[in-house]
Amino acid sequence: MSDFQNSANGPNVMIVGAGLAGLLLGILLERANIPYAIYERASTVKPLGAIMSLNVNILPVFEQLGLYDELMAVSFTSPGMHVYNENMEKIGFRGNQGIKEMVGYDYIVFSRPKLYELLLAQIPTDKIFFGKKILSVKHPSTGGVVINCSDSSSYLGDILVGADGAYSAVRQSIYKDMQEKGELPFKDTQGLKIGYLTMVGTTDPMDEEKYPELKDEFTHFRFVVGRGKPYTWSTFTVPEKKICWGVQVQLDAASAEDKAFRNTEWGPEGNEAMIKEIYNFATPYGPLGQFIDATPRERISKVFLEEKNFETWYHKRVILIGDGQGAVNAMQDAVILANCLYEIANNPTGKNITAAFQDFKDQRFPHVKFQFDSSKLMAKVIFGQVAMSAEEEYKPASPPRVIIVGAGIGGVFLGILLERANIPYEIYERATSVKQLGAIMSLNVNILPVFEQLGLYDELMKISFTSPGMHVYNESMKKIAYRGNEGIKELVGYDYVVFSRPRLYDMLLSQLPANKVHFGKKVLSVKHPEEGGVLITCSDNSSYLGDILVGADGAYSAVRQSLYRQLSEKDSLPFKDSQGLKIGYMTMVGTTDPLDDSKYEQLKDDFTHFSFIIGKGKPYTWSVFTIPDKRVCWGVQMQLSAATAEDKSFRNTEWGPEGNEAMIKEIYDFATPYGPLGQFIDATPRERISRVFLEEKLFETWFDGRAVLIGDAAHKMLPSSGQGAVNAMQDAVILANCLYEIANNASTENVTSAFQDFKGQRYPHVVQQFDASKTMAKVIYGQTWGERLLRHIVFGYLPQSMLHKDTVKAASYRPQCNYLPLTPNHGTCSVLPQKPSKRYQEEQEKATLA
Repeated sequence: MSDFQNSANGPNVMIVGAGLAGLLLGILLERANIPYAIYERASTVKPLGAIMSLNVNILPVFEQLGLYDELMAVSFTSPGMHVYNENMEKIGFRGNQGIKEMVGYDYIVFSRPKLYELLLAQIPTDKIFFGKKILSVKHPSTGGVVINCSDSSSYLGDILVGADGAYSAVRQSIYKDMQEKGELPFKDTQGLKIGYLTMVGTTDPMDEEKYPELKDEFTHFRFVVGRGKPYTWSTFTVPEKKICWGVQVQLDAASAEDKAFRNTEWGPEGNEAMIKEIYNFATPYGPLGQFIDATPRERISKVFLEEKNFETWYHKRVILIGDGQGAVNAMQDAVILANCLYEIANNPTGKNITAAFQDFKDQRFPHVKFQFDSSKLMAKVIFGQVAMSAEEEYKPASPPRVIIVGAGIGGVFLGILLERANIPYEIYERATSVKQLGAIMSLNVNILPVFEQLGLYDELMKISFTSPGMHVYNESMKKIAYRGNEGIKELVGYDYVVFSRPRLYDMLLSQLPANKVHFGKKVLSVKHPEEGGVLITCSDNSSYLGDILVGADGAYSAVRQSLYRQLSEKDSLPFKDSQGLKIGYMTMVGTTDPLDDSKYEQLKDDFTHFSFIIGKGKPYTWSVFTIPDKRVCWGVQMQLSAATAEDKSFRNTEWGPEGNEAMIKEIYDFATPYGPLGQFIDATPRERISRVFLEEKLFETWFDGRAVLIGDAAHKMLPSSGQGAVNAMQDAVILANCLYEIANNASTENVTSAFQDFKGQRYPHVVQQFDASKTMAKVIYGQTWGERLLRHIVFGYLPQSMLHKDTVKAASYRPQCNYLPLTPNHGTCSVLPQKPSKRYQEEQEKATLA
């Protein structure tokens, strides 16, 4: 990066974002002889998207640029839209007859990748740079504007144009700067509004004998309105005998605001779930699935349809264009901005740049607002649906009918406990199938007695290894510490055991009757009907009524979101609970296929080899474990800076296959005692590699009405102490105890009392584990100076006896099912007393007397 000097040959323009608007602006600046460069975060061109349409509002510019004929060569004209209901009865036709005579141009349609390739071909290759993810925007005191990228490169220019989409990194950076100075309008501090979700794709060339309409040189546009479901869908024929297809789902207010929905709908699994849901939707050609199958999966994209008209379009030498009202408006932005920059090209002073930016906004804002309002209205017309749901008549049950939302480890474990307590339950899980994700897990004395109670301990040990201790290395493979578990079993009664998460999950799930676990049930809302009970409504329009609802659906719990929204509307939600989860780390984990034990001698042992490595000069730590079946579990943790952790752009765009591959490339050569980590990554099927944020938050509100939260839904802990799953299962144990106690009379008063008892028993212990996990995360993941010092003290100076003392203290809390025979204490340390079950004692006394 060179020192700033006012450019002599016109302003040096940096364009962030190589989307349609960024490319068109580059073409226009090329014609204006204004120097520019384009920086795009994607590492390559992605041929995503489906149908696009351009009209008279932008086509004259294509004629000006000599691109109109090229555009028409990849386009079809559109005679109109045929509208059908789901039974394939035509309910309307909206034609474009006479439009060309009036406005001078037809409506034309084409696949988005074709337009993108056409525009990209106009840009000199030395003026566009891929793989440039913007981290920050600065205005140096020496003048100009600087962008800093994730590859440590920096670029200085006169003008910066943020053309980088709805989650613009440029906008995020300048808005943050303005907000810190109190200069940002309140409206611009609010996020984008989501109303719809769409999936689109373009097929490979199809057989025109099977689809005769492909022989025509105009598009056949078929639009279908779903009945009793929040979907609309469409198909278009396009050149090269291809078909573009798209499906839109209208989101209710709950889903649109649900962070869990927004954070977990992406990636291959989310795509496949939606594909399964829409596969048999009817079209005039037969099921939509035939076109989905003809579309390579990597060319199917799924995005939120969001909207927001920001007030702040520029700041100092930075200006924003595009994404708000579609491609036409984005390209119109590019045209007007190019005009304004051309006017000041001979004298790009700060004052003149500000005047140009103001001129740009004055010309564009009224038209953008009109199109923004028109788009909202048209969306209601073509996408709008009203979902129907039917509520059952509520009749109190004894014992209570329990609805468990979430078939994770906590939810499944609760199901097993209720099965033993003869309390009816059903489990509803949003995923369409079991996902074999996750890597190493560990259980200890704090929950193992319950496995003995349930007769599952021996099964657990068959899939587990004991853990003698942890070997700690620096990146040069110099051992800097060993923390062993010698003598622990004699004190507490159990070894530490480790295993792969999928093996534990399969074992637990097999204990439940198949008809009590329902997959593909995404909860949209929770209600407490006036008649009584608690009602959940799912995305497939099904509704379920019960006496008690348990939200075991994870850190971004849909149950919690729904409850908290209702409490917030009543001003009954504590301020702390209105805040989001705190992100400190990101992790990638996986479990290999079976490996060759002649290459890895440690695989022959019947205990785990746990190696933990601390990176030097990088925000990473990583580990490997040997486990049964000659496999290796591996994991990498990345400490995030405060700025990155709060960056919504980072949180919304780091997911999916591309993000995984970028991180894999970064960690591939990390050293382990066995050689590069990459050998284990290569031995792990990509679909079994998962990457998640490590978040934390201890919520205060655990229940409301007849709904209660357990596990990560109530207290999301960092996994540094291995206590997340343990605490979720402890929640399940104590909640099952409390529900067993009131099973004969689940009145509202008794349910509330049971929930209060549950929180009263669990909260103090959760607080202890929450704080312990935070501290341990600093020790094993932390990379700040203070955290490195803390780690040096813990590993270098704290005696093993002191660490064992803490272990023994923590081992004293080991809750069990109080309605099953208790597991005796196998160790020598003391155990905290447990609240007994009055009901169980009374039933045992009656049985004895009988």
